[in-house]
Amino acid sequence: ADNDTVEFHANKPGDTIMVTASGAVTNGSARYPVKKGTMLSELLRYIPVDKEMAEWKAVYVRRNSIATQQRQSILEALRRLEHSALTATSSSVDESKIRVQEAELIQDFVKRAGTIQPNGVVVVSHKGELTDMPLEDGDTVVIPQKSSVIMVSGEVMMPNSVAWSPKMALKDYIIGAGGYTDRANRD
Repeated sequence: ADNDTVEFHANKPGDTIMVTASGAVTNGSARYPVKKGTMLSELLRYIPVDKEMAEWKAVYVRRNSIATQQRQSILEALRRLEHSALTATSSSVDESKIRVQEAELIQDFVKRAGTIQPNGVVVVSHKGELTDMPLEDGDTVVIPQKSSVIMVSGEVMMPNSVAWSPKMALKDYIIGAGGYTDRANRD
């Protein structure tokens, strides 16, 4: 009748999960319903990718449960750091002044670092070999695109990005970034 409501309730748990694929996927980003227990390698066989652009050696998974664990681990490490700074002893008045300043800096760092949200990245490729694993509901499988860009950063004068060339060696990229700084470990 008019204004009636019909509700359907599951009498058993679902046997499918949703997994997202992104990166070098030909249709951009796609969601896939798969059976619980589906292995990563099984899903990868069905994801349409641009084979010329896909960087199979760098595939990774983003997982919400891992992000939660990473966050807990970071917060615990920050708590230990803060505790260590606040309970450090001093043997002189001058040293205690330094310890107070150090503790203030650490507390500021802990406050800022505590706002970081981990991304739950699970590395599944080691030396070009894919480590298979069962997928979880909400996982995102990332198939990065190949890049022909070399990023030069760290202890160089002018960090930059340069198009890769088979004619260039490591030293050429360093020279292109203005050379090493005085603090660089050249080894």
